[in-house]
Amino acid sequence: MGGFIARGPPDPPAAAAWATTSADGRCAATEPRAIRCSDALVAMNLEQPGCEVGGSRNRAALAVSEPAMGWIPIAAGAGVLGLTMVGVVAARAPGPVSTAPARAPAAEIEFTTAPEAPVARLDPAGGATPMTGHALALAAGETAVLVARLPGYVEDRQLATASHAGPLRFHPTLIRGYEGTWRRADGTLVTLAARGTTLVETRADAPARDWATISPEPDTGTAAEYASPGDIVDAGGPDISCRFSLEARYRYDARADTLERRQEDLTPEVHGNKCVAAHRAWGPAQPLVRVTPAPRH
Repeated sequence: MGGFIARGPPDPPAAAAWATTSADGRCAATEPRAIRCSDALVAMNLEQPGCEVGGSRNRAALAVSEPAMGWIPIAAGAGVLGLTMVGVVAARAPGPVSTAPARAPAAEIEFTTAPEAPVARLDPAGGATPMTGHALALAAGETAVLVARLPGYVEDRQLATASHAGPLRFHPTLIRGYEGTWRRADGTLVTLAARGTTLVETRADAPARDWATISPEPDTGTAAEYASPGDIVDAGGPDISCRFSLEARYRYDARADTLERRQEDLTPEVHGNKCVAAHRAWGPAQPLVRVTPAPRH
């Protein structure tokens, strides 16, 4: 016997009970659209546990949840013991469901510094790109390392993420751990004090001098350098032209609590009764030894 496609006509609402399958595989009464079948479907074991097929003896109500409203292909054939009909309910499959995790939206991270200091973005190679303004735009899932640097201060590094709540607040720390008394390589004792970012040097044989903060080279983030106003050196020439100003520098590392001093060297030459600096160069760094305990700030 051949096959055919049948669609059952709707029953009056009072003649049928409606059923739909719940999440636990059982059926519950509801009111979705339904496909009605002839009593041939009643003979098939289509009921789910806890589900009732409603209507009269000659009708069954088989519910299909929205939005899938399908046709019922029925294949019929003749058997030895009687007529057997097999029905298959075909419903349109839902579309694919994305399982990708939701990504955070792009964000603009604001930052402040106290004291006011330039902020830069570090790259993996060790370089730094100065930031303009006081905000950084990050894509979803992106991170960045920002650093606030200021001569005479220990740098402040922070990690910025797109999910960060609130502004980043940078607080570089003033370097003043060098305060106290130190002994130079030639035995001279010097007492150092901090006045803001200025290093004040006092010696027994000279008045106090201010050493200005300069950008350290290399900048490790924990070191500070201070330049002297210059020492006047008399090269022993015939006139005042043989007096030269030689610079000196202190370098203090706050992490290691070490202090060293470098002095500029000069080789003078006399040309036509005038002294000229034939060669200038920095001498080797000479470490100082702490005499008094490190201060606690």
